[in-house]
Amino acid sequence: MKKMMLSILLIVSLIGISGCAESNIGDLKISAGDQEIKSTTLSNTKLANAKSDLSSNAEASGFEFAFEQDAVKNIQYLKNGEIITQDFGDPEPDNVLIEDSVLNKSGAYQFSSRETLEVPITKKDGKYSFTIEKHMASSLSSFYEENKKDYRGYSITASWGEKEYRYAFVIQADAN
Repeated sequence: MKKMMLSILLIVSLIGISGCAESNIGDLKISAGDQEIKSTTLSNTKLANAKSDLSSNAEASGFEFAFEQDAVKNIQYLKNGEIITQDFGDPEPDNVLIEDSVLNKSGAYQFSSRETLEVPITKKDGKYSFTIEKHMASSLSSFYEENKKDYRGYSITASWGEKEYRYAFVIQADAN
């Protein structure tokens, strides 16, 4: 009887520990230097569901949240060359993909989703980072404006096994 009670206690403890470890999955902190960048979670789904959702609405940018009411005035300006860091906490994701799009003033794609670029990332000490660089789509406009700034939408897809989370954030960056 004592062994059975001890076994049950051990099983309950293991379930509790594994549940606590999984509670941090999906947490994300984004920063540039000492500035925190506000982001939103676009979805929290199984991989199969996420892929079908994306294909059914291929032209929806998902960045409209940053342009609602007074939110647009909170979009941070970052210079090209600055480094943006993502910290997912523990456990680290199995896979991370970051994409960069040029947006118009309402949060839709400025040109089309085909001009969305995959961003090269580096991983160090469990954190992922990338450098803000000029987006090639910024040059598509035939009207040159000195000191022009673009709205840039970044989409992050991170997966832990079969769980996939999509995040988004918007910044302003130099177009030239």
